Amino acid sequence: MILRKVLANKTRKNSFVHFLLLLTCTLLPSSAGAATYFVAPDGNDANPGTIDKPLASMQKGHDKAGAGDTVFLRGGTYKIKTGASSLIGISITKSGKSDKQRICYFAYKDELPILDFSDLKLGSGIGAGIRVQGQWLHFRGIEICNVMAPTGANNGIWCNPCTHNIFEKLDLHHNQGPGLSIANGEGDLLILNCDAHDNYDVAKRGEDGDGFGIHYQTKGDTIVLRGCRAWWNSDDGYDFFKQQYPCIVENCWAFGNGYINSGTGNGQNGSGFKMGNTFSAKVRHTIRNCVSWGNKNQGFYANHSPGGSNWYNNTSFKNGHQYDMLSDEVLSGSLVHVLRNNIAFPEKIRNPGASDMKFNTWDLKIVPADGDFESVKDEGWKGSRSADGSLPGIPFMKLSTSSKMIDKGTEVGIPHAGAAPDLGAYESGLVTAVDKRSPVSPSFIGASAQVNKFNDFTFRYFDLTGREMTSQHVQQGRGVIIRRSSVSGSQKLLLKLTFKQLDQVRN
Repeated sequence: MILRKVLANKTRKNSFVHFLLLLTCTLLPSSAGAATYFVAPDGNDANPGTIDKPLASMQKGHDKAGAGDTVFLRGGTYKIKTGASSLIGISITKSGKSDKQRICYFAYKDELPILDFSDLKLGSGIGAGIRVQGQWLHFRGIEICNVMAPTGANNGIWCNPCTHNIFEKLDLHHNQGPGLSIANGEGDLLILNCDAHDNYDVAKRGEDGDGFGIHYQTKGDTIVLRGCRAWWNSDDGYDFFKQQYPCIVENCWAFGNGYINSGTGNGQNGSGFKMGNTFSAKVRHTIRNCVSWGNKNQGFYANHSPGGSNWYNNTSFKNGHQYDMLSDEVLSGSLVHVLRNNIAFPEKIRNPGASDMKFNTWDLKIVPADGDFESVKDEGWKGSRSADGSLPGIPFMKLSTSSKMIDKGTEVGIPHAGAAPDLGAYESGLVTAVDKRSPVSPSFIGASAQVNKFNDFTFRYFDLTGREMTSQHVQQGRGVIIRRSSVSGSQKLLLKLTFKQLDQVRN
């Protein structure tokens, strides 16, 4: 369907949330017949699972739930003492049926459920606090911590095989292994606004303590990480070792990886974003609008990859090395890394030979200085997220109005406000809000709107896996045509944007 509207010129100081709530009402799928179960720290697994008589365990909620159902976890600490098996604390094996019939495991309203595995004794072998094997699932708003590993490394959440799932607003910390580990499966995943920090596999001296580990997928669909933070993990922030299918990482942060004990001790490798080794030359990941700082080794690292990835509009600050495109062979043609619009501060580029590098600070002979940024102090980086789950809105590494890096980039398909894109992760003069979700339904179209200093709009629409379905740039006072074509070929949905709703997007 096509909707043509002329934008009103009047600007109102209303939030983007209002617009998306209106959009959500239009696009929410039907959930008739779905059941709801409640779990609480003071519940009883013999209860029916109502809000007045809740269950005691997430495991029991899983056992009761079916496709389309929601398990709400009430706030408080759940001390997990008995596991589903010798290696698994909670075993998630049931699947939903489709995007509209997911099984959802949600924090109830604004409450914080904490799953604490410190009292659970796991056996020797690869294990996890939560093992996920089901498909069409959605996890949101849950804290997972203190998964122990007597030998080797265990995972906070271990999704293997992993297909058609959403992980949103999770806090994965102080686990003796990776915070979130994705392995095998066919992708089609969205990892949205999650934190992974202070993960340290003591038995292996930190060599597997990654924040986010994405591995072993060979077919299927894209995995998207958006709006995530990884810090003080003993090994790497994001590790894509042996991931053999393309992924997208955008608007993510990495800080202080390769250090332990809140940054006071040494860990292992210490890369912020480690995007290989795939062992497949045809895999191109895309890393864009990310910030990496204070990591022990590389801010952005190709890790011996035999094929190149796309590195667009990233900011690397005070890492051991800012960018390292190491390959074990000489790359050429379509296999080279492509780096555009990136900032290295200071300039520490290693192994650049297998790369097509243009419009980066080092190519343009721009030497960044403190005054090019609103702030080079990272106060507030670890602070609370916004109500919608987005990263804290701090001035750190955002360009100052006098920055030498404004309008110095080249087009790479990312919205920008000026005559040309800026360098680095943040486009000056562009207001961005990304992927708001309904507090009721887990399944609707993600949306973002960028508003530049001229009050022009760029609308972008995503399906729940993070795939961009369409985008539309709209200049103030001109007509707008918006199309929504489903990736799966399902019925088109009309986006009802009235004059009033469009005004509400403006900030």
